[in-house]
Amino acid sequence: MPETMPDQTPEQNPEPSYEDLARHFAQAFTITEPTLLGATGPEVPLRPADGVPDREQALRRNDGGYRLRNVTRPTLIPYLPDPGTATGAAVLIAPGGAFLKLSMDSEGADVAHLLRERGLAAFVLKYRLGHTGETLEDFGAHLASAFSPSEDSDVVDTRGGHQRLAVDDVEDALALIRSRSGEWGVDADRVSAIGFSAGAYAISAAVAAEDPQRRPGSLACIYGGRLPEAGFEVEPGLPDLFTLVDVHDPLCAGDVLELIDTWRLSGAAVEGHIYPGALHGFGARVTGTPVDAWIDLWFDWLDRQGLLSRV
Repeated sequence: MPETMPDQTPEQNPEPSYEDLARHFAQAFTITEPTLLGATGPEVPLRPADGVPDREQALRRNDGGYRLRNVTRPTLIPYLPDPGTATGAAVLIAPGGAFLKLSMDSEGADVAHLLRERGLAAFVLKYRLGHTGETLEDFGAHLASAFSPSEDSDVVDTRGGHQRLAVDDVEDALALIRSRSGEWGVDADRVSAIGFSAGAYAISAAVAAEDPQRRPGSLACIYGGRLPEAGFEVEPGLPDLFTLVDVHDPLCAGDVLELIDTWRLSGAAVEGHIYPGALHGFGARVTGTPVDAWIDLWFDWLDRQGLLSRV
């Protein structure tokens, strides 16, 4: 969920103060022009925008990364394969960002292009976010607050608030892909999903949707994921799960290990990869560490799902 934190390890330095974090986050971004990062078509609205103010702001990180904040109008951004290479399968991509921003490149468009090259229709979800104020200083303060949680708060509580809006948008997006499958050359029965960090929490929560058309057919949870706790009973028939996390990830390791155990105890198919290195937020970027193997492993898993071949 977080952006790169100030360089340190627990052994080297104490935890940064709230003020240090707020300043770090605010100084890491500049405002930029919106871009669709090579999408093959325009954004597709998920819901009417009547009466909803558009507060979205595009940001460029100092390292070149592209982010969005204050999203109030959710959309799907399509990355469709050439008809001659299309397999008929689709993947919904939910970027991460603590439900306060969206990492639209390394956890969105970069993954979509990889899928498109392999013949899959990819759709990056721009889901609704919590409001983070008007200025970059406000933004930095909201991020610092999210990563300095109090005992009675949970940044990934998908049962209510703006986190629940993201889950609703995931469910709406899956239903929309299936309802327009003919237009997009997609088999409605071959729709998977992948989420990163906050996006992984959103797609894993969508497993509990009452309508099967609003659930992922299979899912990949990358450094994140949790089933809803309230009123959801784990039953046989959970969709196939691929997941990975760094064993030292302070934000998500415990949740991912619990997610793997939930699938294991239910008898559902799960492939889990646990890496060393205290990494979070790498997405599709090359890190020079063993975790770089994850994309090939995920494509192998997609192949076993029957999504890389025409049916």
